Amino acid sequence: MILWAGMKILVFPALVSAIVFAGAFIWGGWNALFLVALLAILETTLSFDNAVVNAKVLARMSEAWQRRFLTWGILIAVFGTRFVLPILIVAAAVGLSPVAVALLAFFDPIQYGTHLEDAHVAIASFGSVFLLLVSLKYFFNDRKTVHWITLIERHMSRWGGIEAIEIAIVLLILLLCAFLLPAEAATILIAGLIGAVLFIVIEGVAQSFQVETSTGVVGAGLAVPASPFSCI
Repeated sequence: MILWAGMKILVFPALVSAIVFAGAFIWGGWNALFLVALLAILETTLSFDNAVVNAKVLARMSEAWQRRFLTWGILIAVFGTRFVLPILIVAAAVGLSPVAVALLAFFDPIQYGTHLEDAHVAIASFGSVFLLLVSLKYFFNDRKTVHWITLIERHMSRWGGIEAIEIAIVLLILLLCAFLLPAEAATILIAGLIGAVLFIVIEGVAQSFQVETSTGVVGAGLAVPASPFSCI
């Protein structure tokens, strides 16, 4: 019975995947099909950790918040970070409208790739700052008790009590990169600061969705977002 229920849940995703694969083959032939399959494997592999974290969050939620999590949180985390956010990042970096960038991504990948190359410094600075903050937030968590790299994580978690230590470290690295690359200093600083602000906003929104009950925090209404930068 449990196996059959699990198979029914997988029917819709499998059907959508088959349609996407067929569309890729019709649109671009074997090369497009291979690329889509490769990206699907990559995304599935990188999403395993998000699935584990989301499952733990769901286990602490009430039934009502579980529905909100699965309905709105997954929609925002998947559609927002995997489709909308990359378009907005590239549009801001190259100075085009989001609609124009979306049309280029779908119908003129060569020109889209050219714009990406031109905006490489801005995108790299923005994405690096955001992802570095995500990782440092984990390592400097002073409430973390499980350490995979004990020799390093044990000491870093002790420093986690210092308020916003990860932000301070990232900003110092950002200033160093701007100093070493003076020709690109303005781009590095502006894009990096935007990445830091985005991280702070996302952290604040996630915390604001926490639900307090008599037994403590039940969970957050937003799913743990996957990184958008692997899609750019």
